[in-house]
Amino acid sequence: LRSLPSGRKIWLVVRRLHADAQPGVVYGLYLDLPVGSALPPDSDPRLVGTINFFAAVPPNDTSPTVSFDITKNLLQVLKGSDTNNELAVAIVPAGNPSGDAVLGSVELISE
Repeated sequence: LRSLPSGRKIWLVVRRLHADAQPGVVYGLYLDLPVGSALPPDSDPRLVGTINFFAAVPPNDTSPTVSFDITKNLLQVLKGSDTNNELAVAIVPAGNPSGDAVLGSVELISE
């Protein structure tokens, strides 16, 4: 990850979002957020984006896929980290969800 060739991009891809009922909150996606830490401000490079489940509940359950270009975020996060090619992705609700939300998979893709 630290030696990303020039011109390459890293994408965080979340597939098959699903919820039986609307959770009523959005979820923030964070890179290497320490467990139990306070959420950083929105300007922090660890926040790569937010997801919602509005199209992921019956009867309109389309099992959406969302993707984020995290190249700049990742390089900034790794600059201040001693992580050796390991990356944690935290999915944090913005409030108290009123239902369970499920992610089918979370992937990193280089292109």
